[in-house]
Amino acid sequence: MKLPILYSEHECPYSMRARIALVYAGVKFELRSVDSDHLPRQVLDLVAEARVPVLVLADGHIVDDSLKIMHWALLKNDPEGWIDFEVDGLEEMQGLIRINDSSFSNDVMHYIHWSENSEHSRDVYRKDCELFLAGLEEHLADSRFLFGDRVSLADYAVLPFVYLFAKTGMEWFREALYPHVWSWLDYHKQSKLFRLAMEQKPLWIADREPLIYPPQAASPPPG
Repeated sequence: MKLPILYSEHECPYSMRARIALVYAGVKFELRSVDSDHLPRQVLDLVAEARVPVLVLADGHIVDDSLKIMHWALLKNDPEGWIDFEVDGLEEMQGLIRINDSSFSNDVMHYIHWSENSEHSRDVYRKDCELFLAGLEEHLADSRFLFGDRVSLADYAVLPFVYLFAKTGMEWFREALYPHVWSWLDYHKQSKLFRLAMEQKPLWIADREPLIYPPQAASPPPG
């Protein structure tokens, strides 16, 4: 049976959330880990913009937006009800994700890719990120997750960006005034789902044996 193929970069936040959703939904797929600075011709031939993630469905249909990949996976299987919320709750989630994908993602990229040639100091970019973190802290002050006491789509749509922000300045973040965000992040980092989706894999080579995800879905090696 032909499987969906996901072209993904290990620490691209958009790729991270696509992998997380596919693994969570139990979708069997081929993972092709790539370097976004040197994308293979197979990816460049699929999409107008040279970026990942890109999901090639079994019927050849292309899904090149990480949120659409997440929704596609959840419509296949959503065992913990990540999108099983009232309409008002879903609209609020979508609003938070929009802010994450516009201003916060941009601020995080400036922060983690800061150099001496950047327009502003790293502290300036970090403070820009903190505007969003402060909002997350408010969300998490009264509940375990962003929208109540169970995980939602928003948690894993936002998580990769907070993860990369924290990883860039871990000592600072541990001491910062965001204890609820820290606890929320640590919980997800320790989860089996996150660890499975974040396993480091070698870059894809065309003639190499396909890497099937989840790993337990793969055939056992010969011998």
